Amino acid sequence: MRAILLAAGRGIRLKPHTEHLPKPLFPSGGIPIIDRLIFQLAEQGMDAILINTHHLAELLENHILQKSWPIPVFCRREKKLLDTGGAIANMKDFFTNEPMLILNADIKTDMDFSALKAFHLKKQAMATLVLSASSDLNHVAVRGEHIAGFREDSVAPECRRMAFTGIQLLSPEALSFFDTGEIFSSIDAYRSMINAGKNPLAYTLPPSYTWSDLGTSERFSEAAMEDLLLSIRGGSAAYRKQALAGDGSDRKWWRIGWEDDKSCIIADHGIQGLSLPSEAMACASIAKHLASHIPVPKIFGRDIFAGLVAMEDLGDERLHDRILSWGAEKTLPFYEDILTLIPAMKKALSGFIPEMAFTFPAYNKNLILERECLYFQKAFLEDLLGLKTLPEGLTCAFHHLAEKTLVYGCTGLIHRDLQSRNIMIHNEKIRIIDFQGAMQGPLQYDLAALLIDPYAGLPCDTQENLLEKCTYLMEKEGCHPKNFRTGYRYAALCRNLQILGAFSFLWKRKNKSFFKDYISPALKSLLAQKALEEPELKPIREASKMAEFRWNSMHQTFAVTPAQTGSLYF
Repeated sequence: MRAILLAAGRGIRLKPHTEHLPKPLFPSGGIPIIDRLIFQLAEQGMDAILINTHHLAELLENHILQKSWPIPVFCRREKKLLDTGGAIANMKDFFTNEPMLILNADIKTDMDFSALKAFHLKKQAMATLVLSASSDLNHVAVRGEHIAGFREDSVAPECRRMAFTGIQLLSPEALSFFDTGEIFSSIDAYRSMINAGKNPLAYTLPPSYTWSDLGTSERFSEAAMEDLLLSIRGGSAAYRKQALAGDGSDRKWWRIGWEDDKSCIIADHGIQGLSLPSEAMACASIAKHLASHIPVPKIFGRDIFAGLVAMEDLGDERLHDRILSWGAEKTLPFYEDILTLIPAMKKALSGFIPEMAFTFPAYNKNLILERECLYFQKAFLEDLLGLKTLPEGLTCAFHHLAEKTLVYGCTGLIHRDLQSRNIMIHNEKIRIIDFQGAMQGPLQYDLAALLIDPYAGLPCDTQENLLEKCTYLMEKEGCHPKNFRTGYRYAALCRNLQILGAFSFLWKRKNKSFFKDYISPALKSLLAQKALEEPELKPIREASKMAEFRWNSMHQTFAVTPAQTGSLYF
């Protein structure tokens, strides 16, 4: 028996990734979808395979030609898309006296095709379509063993609805119904069979077999996750999947649990495709780099194309949670442990290359201006507060701040978001997460992120005490104490601007009301920043006071509706 793989489509549902790679070449578990199908078909006794191509045809054809296959595999290019029916008609010369197995090239299944052939021959069918139960793809009407119609076709009320898997078996005589034109769907041919009283047969996929349509990002990611977990545990161990809440990013988080009570966390960054740098690649590579210096979770496996990274499950307790239950003062021993990571991050810069970074190659002036100063101005002052007239010289003050932050910076590898919600407590030990944004930069920035963290609300005297302890540690690493303290003042101001920009954006534009409650403490922290006493930074100080007045007036007069998605100018 021979097989045809339909692989010509543009993969519209998986754009933009299919603009650079044809969907059948998407790797799941490191193996292209079409490769799995070809080897599976060969193992089940197929004699030869013909693949139709069109979208990014050269990429797919070169892939097929360069591989060594256990059976002959051929490609036939369509100058224009012929749709499924036209494609089958265009390959009718590949048919023999035996039934032809035809599959969509973007599916994953473990079904036994010999059982399908036996059913087809026993029933002397002209066409047999493999169907499956599905909650969102039930477009095929079935009556008994026969297909009665598709989608909105008028059918008897007793018909049940099922999903077409894209797997079909055609006898040679079925080709007489594939001559209705050059471009047409195979569904049109099957409707013609029904009208002629030669209804295609329905073969229900046995429950012991699986099938997935990988044509959407959700289904592709699900299949890739299954393959990743199989590579971690081996075999076909059943698992439970629990969605976990994230904070500011659009990533999805999953807790995977097995029957033996072992578990892992999946960071789902969404399909990354061929884009570089990618957040998933940064997560995996930086975790590996940090492992010898910093207590980060172990990485168990990754699928960079699918954007999946499997890592150690550190439980649910963050430092922020411990602060809420114990109070800030009782958690100071944890803070002192974290301070020892600042010198360690200085050492961690060795061997780190800019290509590991996801956003910027380093914490530089452009980053400070774009991601912190202008973030504060655009998202907080202008968008959230509606302040359109800002102090004269604000841009010059931003430039001055950026330059001073870098001049006085003690360089190392910085996390860039080292706050209490990115610090886990596991077995009463500190573990660091969410490190994929790490880059070369001033270590004082991470210290500032830790100390002025609005979630923690550390008292000012506690912040100063911890600053002095860290200064002492860094002096041992060759950092001048006075310069370290000065650099901290500038870095703390930068961080505070970033916090207010981010919280404003996430609340208003992303509708994440969690961040609203922390804007007031962040604004209070900003007004207390010692760097604002510097004359060159007076415009930032004035803008901060304007923000305080506007924020207070808004909240004295009006109640905020957290779920509100429109304007915040109540």
